[in-house]
Amino acid sequence: MKHLLLTTIAAVLLAGCAMTQPQKSVELPTTKTPDISILDAVSGGNVDVVKMYLSDGLDLNLKYEQWFSTTLLHRAVAADQEEIVKLLIDRGADVNAKDINSNAPLSLTGIHGNVSVADLLVSSGADLNYKGFGGWTPLHMAAFKGQMHLVNYLVSRKGAEVEIKDDGGTTALHCAAFKGHNNVINFLFLKDANVNAMGDQGTTPLDAAIEGGQDESATLIRSIGGMTFEELKAEYSTRIRA
Repeated sequence: MKHLLLTTIAAVLLAGCAMTQPQKSVELPTTKTPDISILDAVSGGNVDVVKMYLSDGLDLNLKYEQWFSTTLLHRAVAADQEEIVKLLIDRGADVNAKDINSNAPLSLTGIHGNVSVADLLVSSGADLNYKGFGGWTPLHMAAFKGQMHLVNYLVSRKGAEVEIKDDGGTTALHCAAFKGHNNVINFLFLKDANVNAMGDQGTTPLDAAIEGGQDESATLIRSIGGMTFEELKAEYSTRIRA
């Protein structure tokens, strides 16, 4: 990423017919600073300016404190700038760099659900099941945002763990249930997600749907065998007494 934009001014050499006529000096190239910052260029998808900064040798993995210690790759992913994501990766950006919240670039793909961006990262070595802020994996974020195509990519094509739990013991199914993303709920169930997985506080996906006010999702989860924590406790007690 180049701090200095080199602009070449044509050099004109005026030579006299007579050997005694002096030559004018060649004009040296002048430099110009880009009118846009590297962060704005990345977020705005200004590929040409980003290349200028790159040519100047800017540290690709520098963390910008004013933007939560994110790298340029974090910024490009968060802004859904696929061409710049590819450019940065090709130039050697760290695909597993962590920001101040311990999120890696892949953690942010759920914002837009761009499968192509996710594939660029995963194909370049991004940790598929990496736990970022709160212990969320990329699958947790994708499920929470209802990014069905990304969920399918992570699970079906790349083998993301559907049962992996965050720091509170919740799964991607909890996330989808809380937000009412029924297509994601169905998909995860078909991929053998535990419909009665319990979080650390005993919360099941059905509890999450109820807490999130997602009546249709609650009905769906019940139809595939989901129960609340209290219902599971009661069923367990009945079995013990039987």
